[in-house]
Amino acid sequence: MPESFAFQADAPESLPEVVRDTVRSAGLAPEKVTPVLCRTLMQWLEVLPQPVVTDALRRSLDSPHLLTVFREKAAEALRRPQVQEPAGNTPVVRDEQALYESLSESDRQALRRQSLLECLTDAEYQEELIRRFRHTRGG
Repeated sequence: MPESFAFQADAPESLPEVVRDTVRSAGLAPEKVTPVLCRTLMQWLEVLPQPVVTDALRRSLDSPHLLTVFREKAAEALRRPQVQEPAGNTPVVRDEQALYESLSESDRQALRRQSLLECLTDAEYQEELIRRFRHTRGG
């Protein structure tokens, strides 16, 4: 995450552009985006294509536990990746093991770390984000 990122709940224009576009495309009001949701979206946008993240967010909007349900939907999308085909063709679902084997070791480690994050409760997740932020800031 860029160090210059400063979240202001009352200023939707403070959201990173890709997050703002994702939120808008999903139909979520920008003022509903919490700092934790914003950071979560940024993390998932590093792993999944924006349309997939947008779809996961859109499918989570009706839940009273938006963040938790979004994480579940995004993790589900990650477990069932699809190869993008030109328009008019049916997407082919790749074998999960074959996909995993095609990843570099650093990608596998990142996937494992992300999977571990998905198992955390919201409070544990926030604590982990704070710990990582402090670690990167040298504090």
